[in-house]
Amino acid sequence: VIATYLYPDEHGELLYRVVRTEPKGFRFEVPNGSGGWRSGRDCMAGVRRVLYRLPEVIAAVRAEERVFIVEGEKDADLLIASGVCATTVPGGACKWATVPDATDVLCGAQVVIVADRDVPGWRHALEVSQSLERVARVRAVASLTGNDFADHHEAGYRVDQLVDVDQQAELAAAAQASDAAEETFSILGRSIIRCGGRYCLDDGCVRLYAMVDEMPGRTMSGRNEIATALGWSTH
Repeated sequence: VIATYLYPDEHGELLYRVVRTEPKGFRFEVPNGSGGWRSGRDCMAGVRRVLYRLPEVIAAVRAEERVFIVEGEKDADLLIASGVCATTVPGGACKWATVPDATDVLCGAQVVIVADRDVPGWRHALEVSQSLERVARVRAVASLTGNDFADHHEAGYRVDQLVDVDQQAELAAAAQASDAAEETFSILGRSIIRCGGRYCLDDGCVRLYAMVDEMPGRTMSGRNEIATALGWSTH
């Protein structure tokens, strides 16, 4: 385990947490009622999903401060360490709809969407932008270098050096280009989406993206068998 990300509700009551492991993988855990945690494929059944650091997001909206929306807790924490409010949704890209009240929470907010420069990142940013454009003041940006804010930050660039993106034109064009570049096929009865050198599986809870030569260690049914069929390492 290399990181643990807590998800409280608006009152600070802990709902669940996301645990990050190495090799790169993630799992949900919920309180078991006895001071410990339980995990597993169905552990999130019936659990309300909320924005990461929800109490801080609500406070920022009320104070008319900017709220940065990123893809993943690591980037959110890096932005927070840089002095701004940041959030994400559990599960990463294209999971905005899994947090039904996200739009209500951000109503009237100053929102900055930080798009990852890859297929799921453009799509996620477009989804968030379209969800919020009628209720919030939305600006879309992307890293000056690399794929995401972590790369941007590691290269020594500041938050104010993120570059603007036209969320209705460039994001839509990127999403359309992604559609054209994708290929869908089946392995062991599971639908696999390939775009360039990346693959995607959808287990109904989180999407898994990986390079051809590596397989992040997420828990999902048939992961090892599918990885072997694709020639990925499962270590």
